[in-house]
Amino acid sequence: ALTHQGHAVTQQNIEKYLADTSFTSTKAMATRKYKSAIDLIRTEWYVNPAPISPHVLSTLDALVSQNKRGSLSKRTPIEKLYDLKQLLTYIQSGDEHPVIQAGIVYVEILQKDLIPHSGHLVAILLATMMLSKQGWDFRELINYERLLDPHSPEYRYAYDATKANNKDRKSTR
Repeated sequence: ALTHQGHAVTQQNIEKYLADTSFTSTKAMATRKYKSAIDLIRTEWYVNPAPISPHVLSTLDALVSQNKRGSLSKRTPIEKLYDLKQLLTYIQSGDEHPVIQAGIVYVEILQKDLIPHSGHLVAILLATMMLSKQGWDFRELINYERLLDPHSPEYRYAYDATKANNKDRKSTR
């Protein structure tokens, strides 16, 4: 199942929405947009040595939002775009394990609110891209999206603990 804006979309509904494009509900449209983004990641980024840039994130954002809110660069303050570029450069310059890279990117995008409006979804997709880029393609074996539901108590606990840990680190510098 997927979660869109706090509402679960069952496996049965996902199959229905993908098979029949006449469904035009918000959940159906969001499911198809998400599938398009996942397909792009699988076809373009599986074991791809090219660096991920803010432009690539704009493409993902456009896929999931269909540009209804304007391009990422138009609605994001220049400082946040700079921070996003710095984050991507930093994370890709190291030799950390892909799972660690994906986790850091996900948390940093959310905690610094680097992508307005669609940040959570784009953060999930970017984490997926980071994994796929290094050959980690789960192909439906693990439903990690369920674990990234911002409305679940487990997610809130882990997210708040990470945020508190980051504050503690900053205060000791």
